[in-house]
Amino acid sequence: MKLFKYVVLPLLVLFVLIAAAGIYRFNFTSDDIYLVTQDGSVVPHDSTKNHLANLLPLDEKIKGDFLVKLPETSSDIQVALTSFSLNGKLKLASGKYSDGEVRGDIMLDYNRIFPLQLPDEGALTSFVAPFAVTTQGSGVFWYLGLFCLDHHTGRIRHLESEFIGDRIKIDNIDVVEPFVAPYQIQLSYRDRSEALAMAQEPDVTRERKYSVSATSLTPIAELY
Repeated sequence: MKLFKYVVLPLLVLFVLIAAAGIYRFNFTSDDIYLVTQDGSVVPHDSTKNHLANLLPLDEKIKGDFLVKLPETSSDIQVALTSFSLNGKLKLASGKYSDGEVRGDIMLDYNRIFPLQLPDEGALTSFVAPFAVTTQGSGVFWYLGLFCLDHHTGRIRHLESEFIGDRIKIDNIDVVEPFVAPYQIQLSYRDRSEALAMAQEPDVTRERKYSVSATSLTPIAELY
C-alpha cells in the first residue's frame, strides 16, 4: 500500500495531468494547428508557406518563401510573406521589413493574383498581383507587381513593380481584349478627387493599362 500511495499514485496523477494538457492544447489552442486572422476568424494552418501555396490560383505548388522586393529603394530587400489577415474585403498575405530606420509591412492581396497565361512561356507561369507598402507614417502605397513561377524549381521571382497610388481601392484586373501580342491588361481602381481628404473613401474610378510580357510590366495609358 505504501508503494501504491507514494510511488504509483503520484505517477498516475502526473500521467493524467500531462494527458489532459495535451488534449487541451490539441483541441483548444491555435498555436500550431490554426491561424487566427485579424478579424478573429480561424483558418487551417500547416505552415504559412504551404497555406499560401494552396491559395495561389496556379497549378504548381511553390517551394521556399514567397518573396516580394521592396520597391523604390537602393537596398535589395526581399520580404517573405509570413502571415495572413483580413482587412475588410481584402485578403492579405504580409511580411515585415526594415530598411535602415524605416520599418513597415508589405501586404499582398492574394485574392487578386492574376495569371497572365502568356503563350510560349515554357516552364514559367507569369502573373501580376497588387501589393501595398506601409511605413511608420499613415500612407499605404499600392503597387502592381509582376511575378513568375518556375515550374522546374517551384520558386517564385518578383520581376517588376509599378506604383499605383496611396490608399487607393483596387476593383479589378482583367485582360484587354483581344489578348494577343502586344499583350495588355487593365487595372480598375478608385482614387480620390483633389478636394477629398485622404481619410475619406476614394470617390473617383480610374483605369490604367499595362503592356505585359514574361519579363516586363509597362504602364501605357491611364483613363479617367
